[in-house]
Amino acid sequence: MRKKRTALAVTALIALFAAGCSQTEENNQEHASHKAPEVLEVEIGLETSTAKVNENIIFEAKVTQGGEPVEDAKEVEFEFGREGGEDTEIIQVEDQENGIYRLEKSFSEAGIYTITTHVTARDMHSMPSKEFEITP
Repeated sequence: MRKKRTALAVTALIALFAAGCSQTEENNQEHASHKAPEVLEVEIGLETSTAKVNENIIFEAKVTQGGEPVEDAKEVEFEFGREGGEDTEIIQVEDQENGIYRLEKSFSEAGIYTITTHVTARDMHSMPSKEFEITP
């Protein structure tokens, strides 16, 4: 009688263990089918990498995710700083067309400048930078 109980208990434990393993496998397959979101990509475009003092330059940030334009960014800012300078200027930019955020701006002092885009969209943040020069 005791051997029957032991055999029955062992069989029940094996059945429970097998059921648990199969459920874990199903959960793993379900989690594997959920892909991580595509990375938010920001490409800075400059009309020219060198311009003269007080000459307008067009700056663009092309924002994409998975190759598709992002037109619903929560925030797009262009931050400008001059090499050796302490202050920066931040300008908020709105979507212009097809995920391209555009700004036209001039600078009153010669020097090497950096533009850093601050883009927040779809729970991600990207902030690439690019240098350009303003000549006298």
